[in-house]
Amino acid sequence: MTVTDSLGTTSAQSTAASITVSASPTVTISPAGTLTKNVGQTQIFNATRSGGSGTIHYQWYVDSEKDGTDSETYSYIVLGNSHSVTCKVTDSASVPVTSPASNAVIISSNPALVAPTISASAGTVNQGQSSLLNSTTVSTGTSPYSYQWYQRVPGGNYAVVGSNSESFNFITTGATATGIWNFILQVTDTAGAAVNSSAASVAVNVAPLDHFIFSSVGVQTAGKPFNITITAKNAFNSTLTNYSGTNILNVSTGTISPATTGNFTNGSWTGSVTVTGASSGIWLITFSSGMSGTSDTFTINPSALDHFTISDIGDQTAGSAFNITVTAKDIYNNTVTNYSGTPSLTYSAGTINPPTMAPFVNGIGTTQVTVTVANSNAQITAADNAINGVSNSFTVSLASTPSPGQTTSPTIKPAPTGTSNPSITPSPTPSPTSNQLKTNVFATTESGSQVYISMVGNITNSQISGVAITTNNSATTTISFVLTGENGNSGYCNMTIPKNAIPFGTIPVLFVDGLRGTNQGYTQDANSFYVWFTTDFSTHEMKIQFAGPQIQSITFGPVLAVGIAIPEIVLIYAVIAVRRLKRKPENA
Repeated sequence: MTVTDSLGTTSAQSTAASITVSASPTVTISPAGTLTKNVGQTQIFNATRSGGSGTIHYQWYVDSEKDGTDSETYSYIVLGNSHSVTCKVTDSASVPVTSPASNAVIISSNPALVAPTISASAGTVNQGQSSLLNSTTVSTGTSPYSYQWYQRVPGGNYAVVGSNSESFNFITTGATATGIWNFILQVTDTAGAAVNSSAASVAVNVAPLDHFIFSSVGVQTAGKPFNITITAKNAFNSTLTNYSGTNILNVSTGTISPATTGNFTNGSWTGSVTVTGASSGIWLITFSSGMSGTSDTFTINPSALDHFTISDIGDQTAGSAFNITVTAKDIYNNTVTNYSGTPSLTYSAGTINPPTMAPFVNGIGTTQVTVTVANSNAQITAADNAINGVSNSFTVSLASTPSPGQTTSPTIKPAPTGTSNPSITPSPTPSPTSNQLKTNVFATTESGSQVYISMVGNITNSQISGVAITTNNSATTTISFVLTGENGNSGYCNMTIPKNAIPFGTIPVLFVDGLRGTNQGYTQDANSFYVWFTTDFSTHEMKIQFAGPQIQSITFGPVLAVGIAIPEIVLIYAVIAVRRLKRKPENA
């Protein structure tokens, strides 16, 4: 630059000066657009300017009113209704320049978000139970809403749990900690507002008594004490250490002493018990507070031999064999199954044969005996050294002598059509061998009394069932039973049937499944019939029918012998009478 004065003199050129020219300032704010917020929420705005020089100053406006401080950021607390937020900037040039207003951001408002209230369906639960936590409906703020549940374990901190729902089901197990559990619900709306409900609490108690368990019980002896431990358990099999009651004790066989436990300590009781019943498969049981528990099964062996018992003996006939069953017993009346002795036998009215029992098997002995002396109050005693047992009182009568003049001969039931009528032979075939065991069955009469039937052969009493004696009329009697055996094998049997159960003058005929037996026979003496038969094994309905003889269908070896003998007796009496008449004086 040069200067010229009035005289026309021009100065030298001045030094150069620099001028910086800046663009006019402008400003924009974010977030932009239209916003929806809840009343009372704070919205942060940020200003971004361009142009201008020097220090920049900011001025914020709500609608047309100035608000806020000189800052690039502005915190707007949302009011009701809709409002517009803008910003202007002024630079610090020698002549300050103020920008036009920024973009306007419209903020519309909703009512403030209000925290819901939560409640528990059950304030106290036991382990294994549940409580449903529910929230009141949220209608303030800006929907839609999201939900988050938090729970705090007893003595712990809050942690996230549950799902995005207004309710939460608190489910406990046997492992759930006992104590007070707290819950809160956090609700967040679309405007970003978040509120927490007040806390709801649920008390969790230990699961109650559900059952008892026993310690293992090994093999024991009747009458000898042994220890057991009983523990109180809940449904999750956890020991209830707070259980301190007393329990009732019982046992499946016999008696148990004591009948109650002492007080439980820390959920358990250990004590000594004594059981009197002897058996396998015994179990103990305990009760208390409506709950029970059962031990595993175990075995109790009988104690030492204490006495014998003898099965009831009915009225007998002198000279006729009958069975007695003697059982070895301990002091608690358990069968002493390991006893295998041979007790001696005595008869109160005379002699008994045999005088010694056969060896016992599993503590039980059965022997066929005969007594010959009649007595109205007879008893049998079994003894092994100082151990003994006495039977019930029974009557032994003399055998009645049948009248030789009896001639009643009722007709036997006819054999079924189409079957052969083989002759009955008087001697048993096949003959029993020495190694065959004699067994016995009980036949029940119509009066309810029992008759012993002895058997020899490979048919045993275990194969015969339902033996019954029925009388169709005064002279016809049927012994019926079911015979069962393995298919394909042959069975044979010699049966001793006391005559005091059969009408006089009858003879036996065997029927198998309603058909006349094809291989059968019998012999007899003064006391018994000895009926033999053979059959194929399987299952058969058997009948031995005693009725009057039929000459056309049966051979009568034994019967004819009796028939021949009767005339001989008559003849002998006739001879004796004649001789006596000859001795009489003529004037007698």
